[in-house]
Amino acid sequence: MIDVRIAAKYLIHRYEEASGRTMDEMKLHKLLYFTQRESFILLGKPMFPERVTRLKEDSYSHLPQSSVLN
Repeated sequence: MIDVRIAAKYLIHRYEEASGRTMDEMKLHKLLYFTQRESFILLGKPMFPERVTRLKEDSYSHLPQSSVLN
C-alpha cells in the first residue's frame, strides 16, 4: 500500500504533464476513488490504507473524498 498523498501527487503531476492544465480538487478525488476501486477489483486489496468516501458538501454529495486530503 502507498500513502494517499503520494498517489495524489502522482496523479496531479501526470495529469498536468499530459494536459498542460492544473487539476481541480473534484477531479483529484474522483481519480483517487477510481484508483482505489480498481485496486480492489484487480488486486483484491486497497491501493492505500486511507478510506476514500463521498464528499459531504451538499453540492458535491455524489463525489468521493479522502479525509487525509481535506
